[in-house]
Amino acid sequence: IRIEAQGDVPDLMLWRLQFDFNEPANPEIKDVYLGWKLPGNQTLIVGNQKRPIGLDSIHSSRFTVFMERPLSNDAFNEDARRLGVQMW
Repeated sequence: IRIEAQGDVPDLMLWRLQFDFNEPANPEIKDVYLGWKLPGNQTLIVGNQKRPIGLDSIHSSRFTVFMERPLSNDAFNEDARRLGVQMW
């Protein structure tokens, strides 16, 4: 079971909370972050989020071209979510 809530404050912020209860005794935090929409079409996100290493790690497995993700994703991006700051 995965519980997720996300939203945005108009013209300023965005947020997301996602918890995974795959093991009920040990729930896992997936995504918990706050983001700010900055001038110049920039976005700053702070919190626990997916690391942007390749498009295959960011997108859902439902939308991949091949049956499996590339070996490089499993070798170098085993734990895809980390605490950090991201800007794009």
